[in-house]
Amino acid sequence: MATESSIEGKLDGKNVVITGAGSGIGASVVAASVKQGAKTVGLDIDATRGKQIVETAGGIFYPCDARMRLGKSSPNRWHLPLVTLTTCTSTQAYR
Repeated sequence: MATESSIEGKLDGKNVVITGAGSGIGASVVAASVKQGAKTVGLDIDATRGKQIVETAGGIFYPCDARMRLGKSSPNRWHLPLVTLTTCTSTQAYR
């Protein structure tokens, strides 16, 4: 098992985008990505909660409804060399 100190810096200089970043697993992935040195962008449908959680962790927040078609401000148009796009969006919220 990796120790806390053995994973710090593993993502230095990398870009990570996480959907569902305003709660649960998504919020945890944001915190871990920032701690590991990644430039972390968190997306969530709940703009208030998402902004607070992502920016508190040290990431950049954008409000986003993952159900919608990606537009001009979406991650696929940012031209970043992404390490990962992690989707932690709950389908429960859309029923």
